[in-house]
Amino acid sequence: MKENVFTVNLGKLKLTDEHKRSINAAIQAAVAKELGNIVLPKDVALVPVNNYLHGPILNGIIAWEHSNILQQAQEQAL
Repeated sequence: MKENVFTVNLGKLKLTDEHKRSINAAIQAAVAKELGNIVLPKDVALVPVNNYLHGPILNGIIAWEHSNILQQAQEQAL
């Protein structure tokens, strides 16, 4: 398992789609707030998973590290 992976498993709890969206947004906000208190390299971007769907992960947030993160973001926005 990768070193900086955090998982929340709510098991068989019955949640509506709105509940899932709300919990996901709260997790993203909490992670962004905590990372804001840490000095990160300038080439790191926080990407909500629901805006970048790849693989089996549907919710959460990814810290993307890339030497040309701004250029990469601009290219993907086109």
